[in-house]
Amino acid sequence: MRWGIMYAVVALAGLLFGASSGYWTADVSRAAGTARIATGFGTVCSDRGGAGHPCWHFNEENYPNMAALDLHRNLGWQDANQPVWWRQWGTSWYDLIGPGGGGVLFEALPTWANCTGVRVTLTNGLAGMFHYLHIDPAAGVHGSTSQEYVTYPSQVIGRKYLGLTKAAEKPNCAWLGPHLHQSGDVAWYTDIYRNYPPIQACGSGSYCWSTYAFYVLLP
Repeated sequence: MRWGIMYAVVALAGLLFGASSGYWTADVSRAAGTARIATGFGTVCSDRGGAGHPCWHFNEENYPNMAALDLHRNLGWQDANQPVWWRQWGTSWYDLIGPGGGGVLFEALPTWANCTGVRVTLTNGLAGMFHYLHIDPAAGVHGSTSQEYVTYPSQVIGRKYLGLTKAAEKPNCAWLGPHLHQSGDVAWYTDIYRNYPPIQACGSGSYCWSTYAFYVLLP
């Protein structure tokens, strides 16, 4: 859990945001990997925030530590019924949440929840969860722990199809049109951290997002 590895955060932050080629070569000797969680849909985030970044915001009822991005493509209603994916990636198997390390549990949010979506809970020694809100969960997502893994010469990707962005939401859900609300629990006791990549304005109240949204320190 996070309190057990806080000593590594400062060093890791410098490596993640600076020249990192040396870090990613020492897979076998590294004490902990770093899984990077990509945005599940869209390359644009809406201006909702404070917290040192125009897009990060904390507005989930009963979940004050969920740091969220509202993601879309700046296409208005054409952003409905678009596929949303759980995607994590790293330069080796040591940088993935999956076999041999921490795992994940995918669950559809209960019917009594204000909004529709999917929760991804870290398991097997990892602490924290992610929310993918304003999507209709795909068949077979609820209760699943499996992912599809794709390997490339320079990276490994874990992914799972979660569902489609909604064209309408429940009456009690705070919803301003089709988009993905993707959030992660960044409380001190979890293993989830936000990323603050460079962004640029790309439309009224919107910013283009360039890379991963969260990272998870692995055991």
